[in-house]
Amino acid sequence: MRVLILTAALTVIGSGSSFAASFDCGKASTPVEKAICSDERLSNLDSELGRAYKAALQNSTAPANIKTEQKNWIAQRNRCTDMICLSSAYQTRLAALSAPQQAAPAGATVSGTYKAPGGELLVAQESVSTIKFSLSAIYKMNTGEVEGVAILNGNHAVFASNDESVYGDCKIDFTFTEGAVKVKQDGICGMGFNVNGTGNYKRQSKAAPTF
Repeated sequence: MRVLILTAALTVIGSGSSFAASFDCGKASTPVEKAICSDERLSNLDSELGRAYKAALQNSTAPANIKTEQKNWIAQRNRCTDMICLSSAYQTRLAALSAPQQAAPAGATVSGTYKAPGGELLVAQESVSTIKFSLSAIYKMNTGEVEGVAILNGNHAVFASNDESVYGDCKIDFTFTEGAVKVKQDGICGMGFNVNGTGNYKRQSKAAPTF
């Protein structure tokens, strides 16, 4: 159904409608790029993001980190298969770019190993606006794991994907507090039947894990 929604939106391009974006819509080649060019609101968000990205690069003391974050975000955005997912992806990235852009200070990150009954969460904070994570869970005899990069804004991080071939329809929210994190998983997220990482995890170690 989600694929059909995006496909239907792309038919607008065939009628000649095209809006300005941060890239040349005449060279749009992927379904996501074509969807952005066919929708005025998404085109405006893309243009706004382009300006915010350039400003962040100019004002940052660690532009290489921002480029890596942007590359990871684009990969996440390109998994979207409907307009709602695309809009949410842009709004989340704009919020991250509006935060101070600098390397995460040593000793003040959410990195570490967190555990809950039947689950484990590994977090490596890469900057003030991204975390790399691996979430595993067990349900009876079934085990599952999902790994990715989530956008961090303050103490809240979000991972979202609509890639049916890898994660299914997936959204994972992380809310960090002192020494703990609350995880809420919506969707299968590639974890398997009845396996879900939702729960309250306590930090066992502050050391950044390797993946």
